[in-house]
Amino acid sequence: MNSNRKRIRILEARQLELANHPQDDKIQKIDALGLSGGSLNSYQKWAQAYQTLTTKTFDQINDDLGAAQDHNSLLRFYQSKRDITKVESALGNAEKQMADVSEAFDKILEKAKENERQVAELRTQYDALRKQLLTQSFAFGEALPALENQLTAIESAFDKAEQQKNSSDFLEEQTTLASVAKQLKDLEANMISIRPLYAQIVNSFTSQLDEQQKGFDILRKQQYQFPGFDVPGEIAKLRRFQMQTLQILAQLAIPTAKKRNEDQSKAIDRIYDVMQTEIDSHQFVEAEQDRLSQFMGHAAHQNNNLLDELDHLDQSYILNHDEMKTAAGYKQTIGELQGAFDQDIQAITEKRAVYSIIADNFKRYRNELKKIETVQIQIHNKLADLYKGEQMALESLKEFEVAMRNIKRRVTQFNLPGLPKKYLDFYYVVTDEIKQLHTDLDQVKIDLDAITKQLILTSDDIDKLKQQTEDLIDAASIGQQLLQYANKYRNENTDVANAVSDATRLFNIDYDYPAALDKVSSVIENVEPGAYKQIEDSYYKHKTDALI
Repeated sequence: MNSNRKRIRILEARQLELANHPQDDKIQKIDALGLSGGSLNSYQKWAQAYQTLTTKTFDQINDDLGAAQDHNSLLRFYQSKRDITKVESALGNAEKQMADVSEAFDKILEKAKENERQVAELRTQYDALRKQLLTQSFAFGEALPALENQLTAIESAFDKAEQQKNSSDFLEEQTTLASVAKQLKDLEANMISIRPLYAQIVNSFTSQLDEQQKGFDILRKQQYQFPGFDVPGEIAKLRRFQMQTLQILAQLAIPTAKKRNEDQSKAIDRIYDVMQTEIDSHQFVEAEQDRLSQFMGHAAHQNNNLLDELDHLDQSYILNHDEMKTAAGYKQTIGELQGAFDQDIQAITEKRAVYSIIADNFKRYRNELKKIETVQIQIHNKLADLYKGEQMALESLKEFEVAMRNIKRRVTQFNLPGLPKKYLDFYYVVTDEIKQLHTDLDQVKIDLDAITKQLILTSDDIDKLKQQTEDLIDAASIGQQLLQYANKYRNENTDVANAVSDATRLFNIDYDYPAALDKVSSVIENVEPGAYKQIEDSYYKHKTDALI
């Protein structure tokens, strides 16, 4: 078959291509290296694989390909196709094996070159670190011996790698060089970390502690006190702590040394804070002393004036908000604050003052005095309002009396036959309220709080009485007009006659003007719809015009 012949030609081309890629040159180069150890074992494994591939595997592929050609020539197409499939699979495997062998040989040759490059790089790095340790040994202090030990270990590792190279064990040499790279990385990291830690310990911390000791000596001569905090003791403790950290750093315990430096930095800052607090407090006390003394005197003077004013007003007014008690309490409080302030001043005079405590005391005194001053002003303002309140109450009382006279005059103008009992009762209630206000305002000591509440109540009641008066007058006036209007239907309509009779009784005897209006308006609407609305509108229009 043509298709079999085509496939056979392709396989022959692939077989030729594979045979034209020998590895002999690479084998000669590797043999020249004189490998040993793990490198030799690896090479021998791949060389054996290459030998098997180029002999047994190649021979088998050649035999199977010849069989495929023979079967196809003899028209045994099925057998030829089966041979072709077998050759395709075997040839694919052989191609992959050849690629693997070639790659393995390349890696062996590359490792030798790569190791040489890595050795050069690591040597350069090693020389730079060694030079830095030698020329800048002062920067590493007690950690220098440990760092030099690391250098020695790295030099030994280099020697081991050289021996492995000389014996052509490139795989083991690569492992050793990886170890050297890690050791150099660790050494460099240690050097980078140790330099600032050591400088902080021997330079920064030492100078700071010296400065603190000097500052403390000066402050003690100036009679500064530090109760509860032993400054020289803390400084001595931190110096011992410093020495211990250097020993820890010598063991290359860098994380521990770093943490200890952070703790010491915080402890040093704490000493600075304690000393600075006393210095700042001293300055504050000096600046505040005279001002606070004046404030004390002012508060006492104001409170005495307030007590005098309260005593005077207590003769005429009832004081309902414990003003006297409050002012008397403030007098005692101001006296206690003055006593405490005097003790603080005495401590300053006797050179035994703890300025931070006195500064806190001064701030507390001022806050207390400000609170007292605020309440004093509030009380004073309330007292100033007492006389004004009394005058306003008297004016309101006059207005109430005028309003009641106007109400009485308004009712009298209409000559009503009488007034309902409910209305009169409320009228007399309001009258009694006004009389009571007269009595309350005529007292030797008046209670303005109670009077103010009564003024509000009476004002509301007068407004209600005015409205009731107008409602009463409106109902009576409209009712009278409706009764007159209903008389024209009285003789011809029994319902109207009865309603007029009932309404007249309600009007003239019971004085129930709203009920009389309801009675007559209902019957008028039945007889003449719209008549009531017309009369009501006319009345309110006339009333509005009269007011205008």
